[in-house]
Amino acid sequence: MPKRINHIFKENISFAKLLEAHNKCKKNKRFKKQVIEFEMKLESNLIQIGKELLNDTYTFSEYFEFTIYEPKERKIKTLNYRDRVVQTWYVENFLKPYFKSNFINDSYACIEGKGTHKAVEETQIYLQKADRTYKEVWVLKCDIKKFFLI
Repeated sequence: MPKRINHIFKENISFAKLLEAHNKCKKNKRFKKQVIEFEMKLESNLIQIGKELLNDTYTFSEYFEFTIYEPKERKIKTLNYRDRVVQTWYVENFLKPYFKSNFINDSYACIEGKGTHKAVEETQIYLQKADRTYKEVWVLKCDIKKFFLI
């Protein structure tokens, strides 16, 4: 039977936790226009976000959409900075603490201490082990067309 987590949402809405989320979001982006504008009114922005979350009135704004052409044409949708702070706060306080322990050991995406480089290292170890164990080793490299298209 799945565990149920009650009464933790409002307990985790605090200025300190929202500030922590902001600091995590601004890494490598602190000179971007949206980050600078958000920091110019940092305290009032975080207090306003906190109030909206407490009152269940917070709404995400429209995605900003743009196209990149390397290595191939892709449409990218991104949140504005204010929404990114809320998203980071949510992930750090709810998703990571309660779901990370349920992931298999070979989950690498967006997990601290893991990531792409660690996944490559582990894949090389698995391939070397397979090469020692089996006569033939096959690798399937593929891309699923429009996998993330909604």
